Amino acid sequence: MKIFVAVATLFSLFINSLSGGLITTDKDNAVSASVHTDISYGEAERNKMDIYLPPKTSSDHTFGALLFIHGGSWTSGDKSSEAYLCKRYSEKGYVTATINYHYIDADHPVSTNMDDIASAINKLQSFCSENGYNVTSLALHGFSSGAHIATLFSYSCPERSVIPLAFVVNMAGPADFNSETWHEWHYDQNTGPSLAIMLYGMKDLGENVKGPSDIPPHKLQEIIDAMSPAFHINENSIPTICGYAGDGKDGIVPTKNKTITFENLKKHNVKSDCFTFENSNHILIGDMDVREALYARVDEYCKEYFGY
Repeated sequence: MKIFVAVATLFSLFINSLSGGLITTDKDNAVSASVHTDISYGEAERNKMDIYLPPKTSSDHTFGALLFIHGGSWTSGDKSSEAYLCKRYSEKGYVTATINYHYIDADHPVSTNMDDIASAINKLQSFCSENGYNVTSLALHGFSSGAHIATLFSYSCPERSVIPLAFVVNMAGPADFNSETWHEWHYDQNTGPSLAIMLYGMKDLGENVKGPSDIPPHKLQEIIDAMSPAFHINENSIPTICGYAGDGKDGIVPTKNKTITFENLKKHNVKSDCFTFENSNHILIGDMDVREALYARVDEYCKEYFGY
């Protein structure tokens, strides 16, 4: 699967470029949070999460929470890259958390990541409850491959969350793995389907499967659909905030992923706010005014769906 390795390498070149300080905090309204690091939510080494608990204002106060999922081409990255956003939103009085999760490999397809998220949410709820925090609503936020994982969970199996999901934030996430979606730059017609196969997991497909051409067309389409968040969008999908690079500017996630996401949310009348970073590449820092506007909208969603 040389195509997957090449694309994964390209993704990983950009992920660690993200740094704290991209989003300023509201100093006038900031509150200090207690930070609890490397809390285990499962048995695997990477089943660790950091939880930020804001001060409690009253014994009967209910809390909204945001769970941040890092990027890294499904094969790299660390929860620490989301610390600045955890801090920003904990200072606004929300419970926040950032997780590590299984990297994709032969033994851990993306279904393992769905289990990771469900387990992390279970742990978040129990940890908060043990510490006197009643969390009643949750938003997921992901960047790049983390956005793919966040939206796939939100659209395909939201019922697995023990805390009701309020909305999801998709920052430059791959949304569709059909061949034609990946016809941009150097990518060939097998790129999208090859990524879908790797995410789906090859072990159960047979030892003779080396790529898309080895799988019957109907089964290949089933795999592509299952791995594509955009395929799972329907009229019952949760509200969504999206951020994507300008047309042809990303360099990693082809533009059609943005187009399909925007169109499907609109088609199914899902409440959404979609932002285009016209001058940005994959890491979305070329348009700081757009970035500030997007996070201002996240603030509005928090107030609307968390009630404060």
